[in-house]
Amino acid sequence: MDRLASIVVHERGTPSEVSHRFADAINAGDVESALACWSPAGVLAAADEPQVRGHAALGQRFRELIAIGAQLEIAVSDEVCTEHGAMATTEMKMTIPTDGRAAVLEIAAVVLYVPGPGGLQILIDRLTRQKTTWRSAPETDSPAQQRGKRERRDSNPRPLP
Repeated sequence: MDRLASIVVHERGTPSEVSHRFADAINAGDVESALACWSPAGVLAAADEPQVRGHAALGQRFRELIAIGAQLEIAVSDEVCTEHGAMATTEMKMTIPTDGRAAVLEIAAVVLYVPGPGGLQILIDRLTRQKTTWRSAPETDSPAQQRGKRERRDSNPRPLP
């Protein structure tokens, strides 16, 4: 990364930070914080679906996700940052609880970020691939619940036979 791009990243954050803030906001049910991660001109684009454009439409989509109890986990890779913005690829896992089971959507995307008032913001999120699987209820714990279970399990190891 060149010197100017590294200054921009230091001052405005990275694509990973923005995407993780977005996931945390949705998981916490905070539409305003989720919108703060997006440019007012933001576009969510998926194949065979109408584009979701601007804060009003994005806010409605985020409220719908929160209402159904969606929980997000986002992994970001292939980040490229310049003084004018950034791009990255993302892998998002969205878990939606339904009647004792959970739908798990795995969504790949290419995301473009632009500088905004509080740092980088998502300008375009172009979904490129989606896969849906179903899981039984025990795997529908929120990420925080899963971390708590791992911590309890790690702090109480089972003796070896």
